[in-house]
Amino acid sequence: MIHLPKHASFSSLAAYSKCPKSWQLERVIHVPQTQGWARLGGSAVHTATEWFDLGQEGTAGELFDGAFTEEIWAAYLEDPDIASWRASGRATREWPNKEGAEFWWKTGPQFVQNWIDWVGAYSGHWRLATLSGDKPGIELEFKPIIGGHPVRMFLDRLYVLPNGDVVVLDIKTGTWEADALQLGLYAEGVYQATGIRPKYGAFWYSRKGISGLIDLSKYTPGYLGRLVENFYKAVGAEIFTPAPSALCKSCSVRHACASVGGEDAERFDPDWPLMQPLAA
Repeated sequence: MIHLPKHASFSSLAAYSKCPKSWQLERVIHVPQTQGWARLGGSAVHTATEWFDLGQEGTAGELFDGAFTEEIWAAYLEDPDIASWRASGRATREWPNKEGAEFWWKTGPQFVQNWIDWVGAYSGHWRLATLSGDKPGIELEFKPIIGGHPVRMFLDRLYVLPNGDVVVLDIKTGTWEADALQLGLYAEGVYQATGIRPKYGAFWYSRKGISGLIDLSKYTPGYLGRLVENFYKAVGAEIFTPAPSALCKSCSVRHACASVGGEDAERFDPDWPLMQPLAA
């Protein structure tokens, strides 16, 4: 009998939707995974922008380098084999080794500077919200009940527009287009905590800037509740169907997945015995 997650999250819902098998291998079986430079670099950008918004002094480079060093040290304590850490993206002329350590040391400070420039340009229009206790709308944690289950979430920023509309904003450092469902869940979290439902959401992409305002009205409590309910039902029924795709190349548990011939599948994947050739 599988133990259901203590709480859901957008990342958990999205990961299950993308590939239930990888979700099982990562979160149920706990297959060992190598560190990914994209996670470390992205976390460092988030931390550096948070430090800037909270008034910490330093250039973009100093803020990023400090945050990135902390991320690398923490990751090293868990996985000292730095040479095996995964780079993301595609090999290019500029980055033949993909987006690994060198990429992040060089571009991370620019991503943080892009944020600093954006804040300066929009500060007259987007005001950080203030919650009870004079807490600014920076890196807020909520755990609302949606669909009968707790959903843990961390909001990067909560803003108020000049007309009073509230906006939830999430910072993205990857190249992919983000899913607005994340913002819809966050809006419900803000509503349950404050009684105010954000009308809009937005993504700030470190490589191309603000997405523009996204209307969140379709993400109703009933709709979000159904999504979370169905997620728990599927996990409880142990439905972990593999979904092979081009994304398998960058999957951190590919080595343990029988559907793509992972070298460690016999050790980890419950589906491995089912995929062996029939005896002649």
